[in-house]
Amino acid sequence: MRLPMGSCRSDARARSSTKTRPTVDALPYSREPTPFVGGHALFRPTARPHSSRPAHLVASEVLAASYYTDKVSVVVGASSGIGRAVAERLARDGAHVLAVGRSATALGELEAELREAGVRIETAAADVRDEEAMNGIIAGVVQQHGRIDLLYNGAGFGLLGFCEETSLRDWERMFAVCVKGVVHGIHAAYPVMCEQGFGQIVNVASLAGLIPLPASTAYVGAKHAVVGLSQSLRLEARRHGVSVSVVCPAAVETPIFDESRSRYVNFDAEKIMAARPGGVLTADACAKKILAGVRRNRAIITPGPARILWLMHRFFPALTQWMMNRMVRSLEEAHSPPEAPGRLSRTKAGGE
Repeated sequence: MRLPMGSCRSDARARSSTKTRPTVDALPYSREPTPFVGGHALFRPTARPHSSRPAHLVASEVLAASYYTDKVSVVVGASSGIGRAVAERLARDGAHVLAVGRSATALGELEAELREAGVRIETAAADVRDEEAMNGIIAGVVQQHGRIDLLYNGAGFGLLGFCEETSLRDWERMFAVCVKGVVHGIHAAYPVMCEQGFGQIVNVASLAGLIPLPASTAYVGAKHAVVGLSQSLRLEARRHGVSVSVVCPAAVETPIFDESRSRYVNFDAEKIMAARPGGVLTADACAKKILAGVRRNRAIITPGPARILWLMHRFFPALTQWMMNRMVRSLEEAHSPPEAPGRLSRTKAGGE
């Protein structure tokens, strides 16, 4: 007996509507192999606890982790913030990580924390402004492992101040850390990567390297320099098999703008910190997006809301200008002008 055509179509639609994306619990096999049989490892079914995580997300994380397995990686700026999170993620993913930073205490805490979790990481205290120190670190890594796969240049600090009140020493320190520090890392590692025919360099700039920001002239200038340097080097490095990426995050929950870590020129740090948007992107979430972008060989990596703001500036620059003008008025409320405004400051910078 033949069924009506409409009934068959209705049944087919009903069956297709019940299909859902498989979750990790729907996968019938465990990752624990049985002994080798016929030259192949078989996987036995096991019971799994309930989970709602889609299988494609789990597969993506496994792929990301396997990409960094055994990668010889040097992470500069790993004392805190995003750099620390990147170093920790790389180490947990099986990379051979040397975490470099100024604070030996912070690096020791990171090493102890990972050692307790059964994860190995090496640390070295150094100042990126010291060319010889950076050369020695890279040379030591190459001597130990025979190669270097990844260099992450992430050292930096914050500087908030109107241009006429920013001292020359503030300018010099900003460019020494955020620009020359990057150059020192590249100068030490890039020739090795060219000779070996592979490698990745990741330079950390900021959204401030893509769009203008008020009361941050020195900071914005340094970050624009890092973006330009990275994009130009990417063009040259390709012929040697080396890739270069630049990271431009927006607001991230890190201690970089804490008063102890940054320089505030005639600004009330407490008011600035209170006005800073919170809960935008954690350091660990930012590190995850950075490493995903590096794995995909992105030229410019813009984690979180940074990409939206960058695209807005590219296509609607007048809107960006309007927003920044409003920001200037907000900043003036937290600003305490010096007694004799109108002259470039010659005072020394603090916090060194």
